[in-house]
Amino acid sequence: MVQTGEIIKLLKSASLHWSNSVLKLDSPMPFNYTLSVTNRCNSRCKTCNIWAKDSDRELDIDEWLKIINSIGESARWITFSGGEPSLYEDLSELIGASVKRCKASVINMPTNGLLPEKIVLCVEKCNKYFRSSASQMMVNVSIDGLEELNDDIRGRPDAYVLALETIRRLQELKYPWLKTSVHSVISKYNIKYLEQLIQQIAQLKIDGHIFEIAEKRKELDTLGTSLLPDNYSLKEIISRIKPEYDRDGKNMLLMFRSVVREEYYKHLNRWLDSENMNNRCLAGRASVQICPNGDVWNCCIQGDKMANIADHDYDFNKLWNSEAARMKQRSYLRKDCACPLVNVFYSNLLCDPVQYSKVVIKTLYYLMRR
Repeated sequence: MVQTGEIIKLLKSASLHWSNSVLKLDSPMPFNYTLSVTNRCNSRCKTCNIWAKDSDRELDIDEWLKIINSIGESARWITFSGGEPSLYEDLSELIGASVKRCKASVINMPTNGLLPEKIVLCVEKCNKYFRSSASQMMVNVSIDGLEELNDDIRGRPDAYVLALETIRRLQELKYPWLKTSVHSVISKYNIKYLEQLIQQIAQLKIDGHIFEIAEKRKELDTLGTSLLPDNYSLKEIISRIKPEYDRDGKNMLLMFRSVVREEYYKHLNRWLDSENMNNRCLAGRASVQICPNGDVWNCCIQGDKMANIADHDYDFNKLWNSEAARMKQRSYLRKDCACPLVNVFYSNLLCDPVQYSKVVIKTLYYLMRR
């Protein structure tokens, strides 16, 4: 089973990071990469200020291709983010290179869904890469409430209608490698109306409805903001969120993602109980973020810069093994931290043999029940 093989590759990469962190050895190349291709965005969300940030120069297509080529098969999970990633003109070529060169198990793309034609065309161009590979692509379309509320939160009068149009057109493609989900950000603006949203999205028959809480991130320029309701209200709504498991019971990667997502919601509740809880975090070791201008960060919450990849000839391997980067990686291992960032949580969970063993067993259990 192809999906089983991809999960095994993912867990092998994670196991190596776990053993090196325990033994306090230098980190191998990350397996979880976020490639932030642009800060430009056509939304004006109340929970994100990235659209207001001054835009440094963006890496061009040739520079990104050099980076992706140097990352190679170390990557098992790649997220193309922004800003709004579909605004980057050569996005499909970057995704294609990630499939061909990196052979990543999962390519993830969050989008506000405001450009249905552009987004669908990008995915159609990617078909030639995915149809002959074991990689899968997950497109997460942002919807934060029913129409009027969603458009108010996202700062666009047509945001809800366009997001639904994007979802409909992606579903019509019927590519076996493509999975379409709705992504919702929980904030003080929509906390009272989320159950209505959950019921509405369930009618779309998509591949999942995933939630995160509004975060204080350096990347989003939201440090110092107040975006969340009280902890009691948050814990109440999180307890009601049930991950949607793969409907046909045949896609192991989707089932695996749903089980991990279930663990993430448990993590959120623990974090809300004590935001200062100490956890081993492997951001900057197992996972990393490359910014539109080439800065390499440990994560998008802290935004601690290791180096700029242009100073290393756009060779990520060369940057990762530089003494300056090694010093940063060792410093991350010496301190524990905790946050609600889901992407980093995935990496940390997979790098914990006890936790990922539970996830694998639970995934197999759900598959056997189908």
